[in-house]
Amino acid sequence: MQQKTEQTAIVRPHSKRSLIILGLLLLICAVSGGVFLWQANTVQRSHAPKPQIESEAASFRPPNPNEGYLVIKEWGVRLKPRQGIEDLRYILMAQNTEEQVGFSSEKLQNLDPGCSTLNAPLGALERSKVAITDATGTARSPTKVIDGYYYYFTGPQASCLSGNKDTTANIELLEAQSDSVATSMTSLEAAH
Repeated sequence: MQQKTEQTAIVRPHSKRSLIILGLLLLICAVSGGVFLWQANTVQRSHAPKPQIESEAASFRPPNPNEGYLVIKEWGVRLKPRQGIEDLRYILMAQNTEEQVGFSSEKLQNLDPGCSTLNAPLGALERSKVAITDATGTARSPTKVIDGYYYYFTGPQASCLSGNKDTTANIELLEAQSDSVATSMTSLEAAH
């Protein structure tokens, strides 16, 4: 006798459930991973440096058109100091109906107190709305006419050096700077 063996597939009820649970776990992991990556990308973008366009625009400054010039702000004019008087200084003074600016240099002021801008050791520039005449009634020739004002330059009247400061080297410095200021007056123009 022969026995017939039957093979039957044993279906375990647990295996279907295990597959469903495994599928759900994989789905949950995939969704969680996607959410995690999305959040990480969002946080990374929010901490990323902002474009510098605004701050670069705010820090951009156009070149100063008055650089290298001595600007007399009160009058709205400027002049380009010649070599040797880059430290040129001025002070505004009133004289009669005209306004006047006295010139000195830092080097001269440090050399002798008598060389302060108040004493105009490098000359003075006058400004007037009307032409100025001298004591004989003759009209003075203006250095420049700018925006309806007459500008007149007058060189220094006396040496500002005194005592032991009145040396040959100091006198040469004073004369050289005085000449430089006088020639700088050709560059007198409206400031920008």
